[in-house]
Amino acid sequence: MNFGGGYEVSGLVLDYVFTIPLGAADGMGNQQNVSLSFKFGHAISEDDLAEELQREREATARAEAAMRAVESEAAFVKEERNKLLGDYAAELERLKADLEEAKKTNVTSVVVPNRRLTSEERERLSRQKARQEYTTAFDSAMRAYNTRVSRGAGLEERSVLLKSTLEKYNNKGVDVTSAVQELERVNSELAQVTTDYRITMDFYKKTVAQGADKAERLSLLERILKKYGPTGITLSDVYNEIAKLKKESGGGRP
Repeated sequence: MNFGGGYEVSGLVLDYVFTIPLGAADGMGNQQNVSLSFKFGHAISEDDLAEELQREREATARAEAAMRAVESEAAFVKEERNKLLGDYAAELERLKADLEEAKKTNVTSVVVPNRRLTSEERERLSRQKARQEYTTAFDSAMRAYNTRVSRGAGLEERSVLLKSTLEKYNNKGVDVTSAVQELERVNSELAQVTTDYRITMDFYKKTVAQGADKAERLSLLERILKKYGPTGITLSDVYNEIAKLKKESGGGRP
C-alpha cells in the first residue's frame, strides 16, 4: 500500500511516497522515497495563454471590421428607405398586373425575381456577425483569465482583468454573465481579505505600542507576508516596515 503527495512551486517539484508491504513481507519493512526535481523551459500554460490572447485579438479585429460594415451600411439606410418603398410599391403593382394577366391566360404560377438585400438587412447581418465575433473574443479572454488564475494570479490582479474584460465586451451584445458573477465573487473575497489584513495590521501596531522588540516584530511581519502574499493584495506597508527594521538592525535589504 502506497501513500504519498507532491508539491510544486515555480518549477520546483517535491514528491514523497510511503510504502507499507502487505501480505508476505520480503523483510524490507516500510519504505520512504523522496524526490526533488526542477522544471525549466517554456511552460505549456504560457503557450496556451498566448494562443488564447491571439484568438481574442483576431476575433476582436473581425468584430470591429463587421461593425465598420454596420456603420457603412447604416449611412445609406435613410437615403434608400424612400426609394426602396417606391420600388416595392411598383413591384407590387407589377405582380398584381402579372396575376391578373395570368388569370386571363390560365397560367398557374408567376415567377418572382430574386430580391437584393436592403441596407437594413445588410446592417442586421453585419451586426449578427460582429456579435458572434465579439462572443468568440470574449470566450478567449475568459480562457486567458482562467489560465492566469491557474498560474497564481492574486485577487487584485483578477479583479482588474475582469473589469477590463467587461469594459471591452459589456455593450457588444455578448452574454457576459460569467464574468460579472466571477467579478462579484472575487470582489467579495477581496473585501474580506482586505478587512482581515487591516485587522492583522492593527494587531501588529498594538504589539509595537506594547514594546515588542525588533525580532518579534520581524517574525510577525513575515507571518503576515506568508498569510496574505498569495492573495495578491497590496502589502507595500509590510515591506516598508520590514525594510525599516532591517535597516535599523544593520541587516541587508529584505
